[in-house]
Amino acid sequence: MEVAIIGAGLAGLSCAIVLERNGIIPVVYEKTDFIGDREAHVGASLKMVDRPIREITKYLKNQFEIDVKPLNTVTKLTHIAPGTNTSIKGNFGLLFRRDKEEDSLKGQLF
Repeated sequence: MEVAIIGAGLAGLSCAIVLERNGIIPVVYEKTDFIGDREAHVGASLKMVDRPIREITKYLKNQFEIDVKPLNTVTKLTHIAPGTNTSIKGNFGLLFRRDKEEDSLKGQLF
């Protein structure tokens, strides 16, 4: 069986991985001539609210066998306001590269 997937974004590539592991052939259609984000930037997965998924990389690995490596960990947040700056330290989440490179989030999935 073949399944068409429209878009080679994070959701489309993740879907293709899971389908392929279950013996279904994914056919991914993408309108651009590359996999990845057009402009290089960094995306964050922050632990700022109470979510059922606290460790996104562990969840993806355990539930779907998808192994992604973050660029770095967010360990300091600074709030800058007129007349005051406040910083807090801790483990606030992960940073992921979002571009066309191999170590970007999409590059790791592809």
